[in-house]
Amino acid sequence: MVLRIVPPCRNCGGGGWYRMPDPAGRGDTVRCEPCNPTPPPPPMTPAELRDNLRTIGWSQEALAARLGYRSGTQVERWVKGTAKMPEHYAAWLRGVAQQVAANPPPRS
Repeated sequence: MVLRIVPPCRNCGGGGWYRMPDPAGRGDTVRCEPCNPTPPPPPMTPAELRDNLRTIGWSQEALAARLGYRSGTQVERWVKGTAKMPEHYAAWLRGVAQQVAANPPPRS
């Protein structure tokens, strides 16, 4: 068994650390997750939304139906860029598109 000594967070003294590059070039710094949480993904752009729909093979209306909208009007706003797609929908759609891209249907 290997015993590893874990240094405390340099910010709060807590554990749960990870190393990250120091922007000032002084080597790695040690920070815990609460002191340096993972930033949220960027908002989905209209171009990314169109690409994801193309990858999955869905129309705007199909996405609207999957999300429980009665019409495709809201999805159309996201595609045009007049409204921002909610983060939880964007994260879900990115995941679906990644799965479809990684697992294409078999060809006969």
